[in-house]
Amino acid sequence: MCESVGSSDAGSMFWKKAKPAKKKTAPTPRPKPAADDASVGADQSLDLLADLLRIYGEGAFDLEEISADEIRERSETWARHLVVGVEPPDRPSEADEWQGGASAPRDLPGVRRFVGETRREEHRYIGQSFANMFEAIWAFIGGLRHTLAFDQQTDARVAHRLHRLEKAAQGNSTARLKQEALETVSLVRECMAHRGDNQQKLLASLDNRLEAVRSELTVVREQAATDGLTGLFNRASFDEHLERLVDLHNLFGRPVALFMIDIDHFKWVNDTYGHTSGDMVLKEVAGSLAKSFLRKEDFVARFGGEEFAVALQEGRIGTVKGLAERCLQRLRDLEFEIGDEPLRISASLGVALVQPDETPQAWLERADAALYEAKQAGRDRVVIHTSDRDPPSEA
Repeated sequence: MCESVGSSDAGSMFWKKAKPAKKKTAPTPRPKPAADDASVGADQSLDLLADLLRIYGEGAFDLEEISADEIRERSETWARHLVVGVEPPDRPSEADEWQGGASAPRDLPGVRRFVGETRREEHRYIGQSFANMFEAIWAFIGGLRHTLAFDQQTDARVAHRLHRLEKAAQGNSTARLKQEALETVSLVRECMAHRGDNQQKLLASLDNRLEAVRSELTVVREQAATDGLTGLFNRASFDEHLERLVDLHNLFGRPVALFMIDIDHFKWVNDTYGHTSGDMVLKEVAGSLAKSFLRKEDFVARFGGEEFAVALQEGRIGTVKGLAERCLQRLRDLEFEIGDEPLRISASLGVALVQPDETPQAWLERADAALYEAKQAGRDRVVIHTSDRDPPSEA
């Protein structure tokens, strides 16, 4: 069953208002630099580029394919190549014998290639390490949930410790997360001291997972996978976060609401004003959503195309309705400078609250069904997917 709350017929249309014409003035021509100034400027640019290469080398760290010492050595050699003309470290084997000196040409494409390849390798290495670390963390929490299901009489201290671990997993401090994980394992070991062989084997598996987490914490920093256009979390991050929210809901009973938001008539914007203007609209909508959901635990993502998703820890229907309506109103208030006249938009929003033992896919499908009904009912409105198990509305 779906409940529709709030609508605006005018909001499903685009409208424009007149804007005074801007007076155009011819740009003031800039004087061309003298030949000597150009030469000095080129030398200064090479010196600056060499300094930046040395700074880059100082911050190097070991990668799978190349060590930090090698990166520092190659950075220094490239810097000296730019300043005094020594042979570059990556000169192609088929090149003529290098003629050093101040008058020798500088291999700027080689510098670009060296920095670009090294940075790409760093990005791949850090991203993979970060993904491995958090995969281990959530596997660890999921393993605890299954372990405690064997014993409903688990000591209250364990419930308290798991609550602290949940908070640490949602925070930014890797040191606190490490400490809470270590203390949790210690307490679980104490409570399981007299259990059977199966539980002891599971505990050994948890210890191995914790060891993987500890090793990752020493080599990676927090890095989020984001959408390149809007700066929000991307679809892959959203899918992973949805699974974690379901896991935490089943473990701790935390209520969570999922918003699916779609810009009305967005194809018309692209067809009328072009994709560059469409991208501008997407960026502004993303910024509005980020400002609408400012709590640390709120998760805002670009789901795909002109569709966005928001997951927030809230289970009261009345509060959810208010947040959804406020979100749509902020989108209605946006004004885009496209062409000679400003443009306004509207959006449709579907909501679903996670249910006990529900899969992430089923939860997403209910929110998507609510969004579809909002668009079918005339757009620019909120529809909440409800069931007998949903919490009651606020007064």
